[in-house]
Amino acid sequence: MSKLNVDTESLKSYGTSLDTKAQEFSEITKKMQEIVESLRISWGGSDANSFIANATEYINNLKVIENSLISYGSTVKRRSSGYDKRVADFYARLRG
Repeated sequence: MSKLNVDTESLKSYGTSLDTKAQEFSEITKKMQEIVESLRISWGGSDANSFIANATEYINNLKVIENSLISYGSTVKRRSSGYDKRVADFYARLRG
């Protein structure tokens, strides 16, 4: 039987850093959306429509990445906490 040691504090920190990156993505997408909306007001024609459609698709793709970071960060933090609990339970059973 092998033993696996996990640095749960590092995992929790990593999960938190993923949350921070997700927030950065959110701020970027909001700024980009504001720019696209201002272009909508001041620029017309087929070039504008094409650019706005492409920019909107790009923004939506960034939102998918943001949501993935949120989900993964949450999973990493939850799993590291679960590992901590299992280890504590194991040692509690040993002490009996």
